[in-house]
Amino acid sequence: MPALIFKQLYDVDFGNVYNSEFMILGLLFLAASFAISWILSLVLVKDKSKRGAFAQGTARGNFTIISLPVSQILFGETGLGIAAMFLPLAVIINNSLSVVFLSIGKDEDGADKKKAALGIVKSIVTNPLVIAMVIALAFRGMSFITIPEFVKTGVTYVSNLTMPLALLSMGAGFSFDKLKGRLKLAIIASVFKTFVFPLIYCTVSILCGLTGEYLGVIFIMFSGPTSVSSYVMADGMNADTELAGQIVVLTSILSAFSMFLGLTILNSLKYIS
Repeated sequence: MPALIFKQLYDVDFGNVYNSEFMILGLLFLAASFAISWILSLVLVKDKSKRGAFAQGTARGNFTIISLPVSQILFGETGLGIAAMFLPLAVIINNSLSVVFLSIGKDEDGADKKKAALGIVKSIVTNPLVIAMVIALAFRGMSFITIPEFVKTGVTYVSNLTMPLALLSMGAGFSFDKLKGRLKLAIIASVFKTFVFPLIYCTVSILCGLTGEYLGVIFIMFSGPTSVSSYVMADGMNADTELAGQIVVLTSILSAFSMFLGLTILNSLKYIS
């Protein structure tokens, strides 16, 4: 995945794919997802220890494993470039707000809260996708340095493995056993993640005049399943892993229907092609 991000950001012609309206709406929708999810957790989740897992699972999309390959399949290199351009910002915001949500409601002293804050910074600075983004932009800025062709070829070979390996690992990690237990909160979170949010965001995007590949990528980013890493993060921060796992599994199931249905409707209405 870092190789893919490096290749896309290094090769992409920002003049052709950059769209300020897309970037602004994407950031607003991402912030809105977390804000609405936290409000829902306050209203629906009585147990404070479950709120972080619920809010994170409702808001955190699978931008890397789902958004990139689906955008490429539907819209080619243009769609992949658009999704890759937004991905680094999504990674930073997702990691930061997820740690904040999982920390809220826990009985921690000052030292623990400081540790959590440092964890946010560390997760951003050491994230391979962010590092790949920084390196790619640095090389783009240093136009006098030319990357050798054999290095480009090697990076291309590695990046070409991203999509099949990502989808294979997604399927291999799927387990119906995680659906056992209380499902009410997981169902609510999953319906908002895969149906409510994309419906609202696509409607707003259309009203703002966003169409074509940009609208399609917006829909793909926000209708996909919850990131698998949300379960790992919940486990690492001693949050409700059962609820986190249920949300991942349910959104993976529901997103198959919501993405097909939504893309079919958008295509039939000529908003995307």
